[in-house]
Amino acid sequence: MEAKITKTVGYLAGTDPLFLTRLTLEGIYTLPLGNGLDNHGKYVGLVNKSDGIQVIVGYFHKFVVIDPEKKIPSNHFYTCDLHGIPLVVITPPEKTEEAKQYIRQFYSGDLYCVAPENLWSTVMSILNKASPKEKC
Repeated sequence: MEAKITKTVGYLAGTDPLFLTRLTLEGIYTLPLGNGLDNHGKYVGLVNKSDGIQVIVGYFHKFVVIDPEKKIPSNHFYTCDLHGIPLVVITPPEKTEEAKQYIRQFYSGDLYCVAPENLWSTVMSILNKASPKEKC
């Protein structure tokens, strides 16, 4: 079986391996990304158009990087905003609004806050240029 890679999903550490395996089996490339503290994959602050990333996924705590000196969120996702890369943030359903408000402090692009069970459908909707219903 030879899969033709046509799309790329960037993911932060801790993203469900079964989700990533399923993407790969669908012919979607998965690119590991790091938030600057976890030494996982390419540093997200260096993401650019040539990476071909259509969406970045991860759990809420991986998007929240606190500047230790200022005790405020650091904007490591500036390049995602700059290049129009949507973020899919996995959160508990009852905390979606809080997660959205927090991330909106440093990211103004397309943001989707989803429960783990809605991750697949949301990411596939984005990749297929549909309009996911979970958009924040």
